[in-house]
Amino acid sequence: MFNATLYDFQTKHEENLLRKCADHKEMVLYAPTGSGKTTFANFLKDEFKNRSISACVINYADLVKFISKEYFGW
Repeated sequence: MFNATLYDFQTKHEENLLRKCADHKEMVLYAPTGSGKTTFANFLKDEFKNRSISACVINYADLVKFISKEYFGW
C-alpha cells in the first residue's frame, strides 16, 4: 500500500503518466538513487489497482542479485 507523499514533479504529471503507462505491459523507471523510483512505482501500482488494472513492482537489482547468488554463487 502506498503511504508516502509524491514529489511535486511526480504529482504534476501523475494523470498523464498513468494514462501513458496503462498502454504498456512493462515499464522501467530509471533515475538516480534517492529520486523516488520505488515510491512512485508503488504509487502507480496502487493507482492501477484502484482502476482494476493489475500491476506489480519488481526491483530489478534485487532480482539480478538473487539470480547471481542462487545460480552462479556470486
